Amino acid sequence: MSPFTFFGAAAAALATLAMPAAAAAQQQRCVTRAESQAVVAHLMPDLLRSVQSRCGPLLGESSFLRDNAGSLAERMTPLSRSSWPAARAALERQSGSALPDNPAILDLGRQALAGGVANSLDADSCRLTDQLLTHLAPLPPENLANVFALFLEAGANTNRQAPLRVCPSR
Repeated sequence: MSPFTFFGAAAAALATLAMPAAAAAQQQRCVTRAESQAVVAHLMPDLLRSVQSRCGPLLGESSFLRDNAGSLAERMTPLSRSSWPAARAALERQSGSALPDNPAILDLGRQALAGGVANSLDADSCRLTDQLLTHLAPLPPENLANVFALFLEAGANTNRQAPLRVCPSR
């Protein structure tokens, strides 16, 4: 899986937590770009930590992911927390179902899907993700999340089966 689609896959996986199987099969709705930015911003700390765990050992001693992903995840955490209400509303609207109210279940779900996405990365994808984050990490958290939301839009909108699609921009 390319790093351009792994954030999109994680956002789509979170959307399926709230989506009954029948609704997932028939899903044709879309989220706005602002909603996709909220979903991505909310998921980024868990994704960064999971990618660090997966890719760190594959990248060697001096890589951005190995040395800096944890601090980048911490820097993204305030944005993640503040993005949750908008992300939750988007996911619930998209799925037509409420997400659980139990924070432990939501945390477990985020960690599980982030781990699943990270484990799908091979060594080449890890190297590319490492290079990408090396160059993008200096951006403010909002800008970084927005860049990855654009990756989500590009990846999800080319996959007709994606449970989380971004509405066309006007």
